[in-house]
Amino acid sequence: MTESLKTFACFFVILFALTANAGGDYCSKVVVTPQYLSELRDLAMKPSRIDRAGPVYVRRGDEFRLPHIQPEAAGDKLRQVLLILLDQLEAIRDLHGGLITTYTGAQSPQGIFVATAAKALGLDVLIGFGGNSVSQSLQEHVLLRKCADLGCRMEVLSKSGYNTVLRARIHELLEREKLSGKMIKCGMADCAEDVGSPRLLEEFLDLEVRSIPSQVQNLVIPAGTGNSAGLLIRSLIRNQRKLKRVIVVQNQNLNHQSTIDQIIGQGYPYEYATYGNVPYQKWVDVDIALDRGGRLALDGRVEAKVWDWMMKNVLVNEEPTLFWNIADTRGLRDRK
Repeated sequence: MTESLKTFACFFVILFALTANAGGDYCSKVVVTPQYLSELRDLAMKPSRIDRAGPVYVRRGDEFRLPHIQPEAAGDKLRQVLLILLDQLEAIRDLHGGLITTYTGAQSPQGIFVATAAKALGLDVLIGFGGNSVSQSLQEHVLLRKCADLGCRMEVLSKSGYNTVLRARIHELLEREKLSGKMIKCGMADCAEDVGSPRLLEEFLDLEVRSIPSQVQNLVIPAGTGNSAGLLIRSLIRNQRKLKRVIVVQNQNLNHQSTIDQIIGQGYPYEYATYGNVPYQKWVDVDIALDRGGRLALDGRVEAKVWDWMMKNVLVNEEPTLFWNIADTRGLRDRK
C-alpha cells in the first residue's frame, strides 16, 4: 500500500465516525467517543516521515493534518496543541467548561491551529484579536475568517495587535463574563502549566528524536516563538542524542533565544542564527525535488527562508543534515 493510501485509510476511520455525508459543517457532527479519542491520539503520535532531497534529510512535520475539521491547517503547531488538549481533556471539561480561549494576530496561524485542534475534540473556542471591528477583520483577514467558519466566537479585544495587550484584554473579558476557559498562549507556550508536564507532547518528541537517522550530523530547526525549538532540544537532551551541530534559525527581528534557553536550561551547545531582515509577511517561494519523486513546496513565511539560509551556511554536501520542516500554511494564507 502506498504512503498516501495508508494516510487516507487512517483518516477514513475518523471521517466515518464524524459525518454521514461528504458535505456540510464537520465540526458540528463530532462525536467524541473513547474509540475516536484513541484513533485521534494514535494519529497525533505517529512519527513524521523523513524524506531525502539530494544530500539533505527533510523531516515532514508539515504533513500532519486533521482533514475532517480544517484540511488546510497543517504542521507541528497543530499537532502540538492537539496533544496538549488530549492530555488535559478531562480537566478542560471539568474545570474550564469545555471552553478553549486564545489570542492571535491577524497574520498569525495561532488561532486556526487552536481552533482546529479544539473543534476536533468537540470543545468550544473563543478567539481574541486586535482590530477595529469583527466584521471588518473577518473581511480583510483570511486566517480570522477561517476561525469564524469553524464556529469560533470571535472578539476584538483592542485596536492593538500586540500579544501583551491581547493577553491582558482576554483575561479581562473572561473575568467580566465569568468564563473559566482554558487559555492557550501565543506560540502554545506554557499550555500545560496548570496540570503539569505535557506528557503526550514529550512522548511524541522523544519518538521523533529517536527516529532521526543515525548518520545525521547537523540539525537545522526553523523557529518562530522559540517554544517548539526549545522543546525539541530538551528532547535531544533527554534522549542523549549527540549531533555535531544543532542550529536554530529565525528572523533577526524575532529574537526569541531567551525563550529557548529558559526551556532547555544551561549546558546544551546549540547554535542560534538569523536569516536576516526579511519581513515575516514577505512570502518566499522555495520548491525542492524529493528523491522518491515529486516536489515539496516549503512554507514561504519561515521554512523557505531558513532553507535558503541553510544551503548557504551549512556544509550539506559534506555533513549529513536534517531539515526539521515544521509548518505548511500555504492553503491558509493570502500570499502577498
